[in-house]
Amino acid sequence: MAKPGFIGGKHYTEYTNDIETLKRAGRLDEAEKLLLKLLEAIEARATGAGVAPWYYEQLAIIYRKRKDYAAEVSILERYMKQPHAFGVSPQQLSERLKKARYLLQMELASKEDETQIGVSCPYCNALIAPPPKRRKKCPYCGNTVYVKPDQSLFARPLLTEEEARTAEEMKTLHSYGVTAEEFWKTEKELTEKFGQRPSHRDVLWGLYSKTITKLANQKDALAVLSWVYWHMALFAYEEGKDPEPLLRQSHRMYLKSLRSWGADRGVKIVARDDACSQCQELNGTVLTIREALAKMPLPHKACTHKEGENPYSICRCRYQFLLFEGEEEVINKRSGDLQASRWRPWRAWWPKGRGK
Repeated sequence: MAKPGFIGGKHYTEYTNDIETLKRAGRLDEAEKLLLKLLEAIEARATGAGVAPWYYEQLAIIYRKRKDYAAEVSILERYMKQPHAFGVSPQQLSERLKKARYLLQMELASKEDETQIGVSCPYCNALIAPPPKRRKKCPYCGNTVYVKPDQSLFARPLLTEEEARTAEEMKTLHSYGVTAEEFWKTEKELTEKFGQRPSHRDVLWGLYSKTITKLANQKDALAVLSWVYWHMALFAYEEGKDPEPLLRQSHRMYLKSLRSWGADRGVKIVARDDACSQCQELNGTVLTIREALAKMPLPHKACTHKEGENPYSICRCRYQFLLFEGEEEVINKRSGDLQASRWRPWRAWWPKGRGK
């Protein structure tokens, strides 16, 4: 009898290269058979640490390529019944399962009389058949319906505009450990506090505030706090508010995180190619971390760059972390790459709508 976790005399982890080779060669049938055998070995040795999600995910990818949504739903449901390891993979596969179920629903709907199968409009509850694959106006009430099968906050895939925006923002909060359960718990707390049900946006603000409070009490959380303030600034800007105070706090936390490393380092201000003329004048300015904290040149108070219909400006300049060795500036990749990725492209759905 083979030892738990072994197949053909090899541990299941030794087959990853074989699977990748079969997939690259287009031999999906063979890859599927091997993966199914490996799952038996994986589940035979499953412990409290959980099963390895990668093997289930590879099968799901194969089934999605074949458009075999029933098989994809089946393998992902099989994974959900197993003990899970810590990390983001269980949540990612849970979201994949939601989308697979929706795709299966649409497939079934296409095979039936369109007047018999459909999904309800989130505004008027009228049946829309067949289920829409992308954003469209409800033929009954005329409101725009958003299709978000990959979100985990709402049980249904068709959402209102407010719900769609909320689901997108929750993806950001999820990266800081905020769950859907915390969203609904916070909504209940705010309802009890103010005597009326809050908007989803108010709940999101509450979650951001909770996240900052939690991180403020943690050691070495300055860099993460910088990111949270940054995302809060973008969120505020989408609501037509002035992002400057939150951006300033984001930059302050970032500089403090660099200072906490304890070395004599500096920063360079980097403006985007399409920055306003005021920000371009700051481009390339080099400061010590102490000077930057004292002067706080970012965000630039005279920035004139605007996005969408917001009346306020939003400065997109960033700091690039520097080391000084003699007369050379050596960019520290750990910080430089982090900052380079901080400005995400402006969200296409504001004000016209996201998720095209």
